[in-house]
Amino acid sequence: MSMPLLSLFIPCLVEHSLPKIGMSMVNVLESLGCRLHYEKGQTCCGQPAFNTGYINEARNVAENCLNVFAKSDLIVGPSGSCTSMIQNFYSELFRGTDSELLATKIGKNVIV
Repeated sequence: MSMPLLSLFIPCLVEHSLPKIGMSMVNVLESLGCRLHYEKGQTCCGQPAFNTGYINEARNVAENCLNVFAKSDLIVGPSGSCTSMIQNFYSELFRGTDSELLATKIGKNVIV
């Protein structure tokens, strides 16, 4: 049985400050036989703005995340807080918008 294709979510903190964490995650997943794909164009999940009450700004940043991972079946990332943002708060962040269904779908596709 072949391993599923995992889309890598490399949060901005890891990309800019702790890139060795991202590379270590890739090494571990590859050693387990996982097939990995890096979606270009990913940036921040929107958590810093969300946590400080800048909801519109958070939604604008998070919209990019939705677009980048719209076709991903499984998404894995090395940051518990960033993946939690997508899993637990995107449905709230996008409630009542055109992106609500996609936000819910992507939230269910994130694994830690």
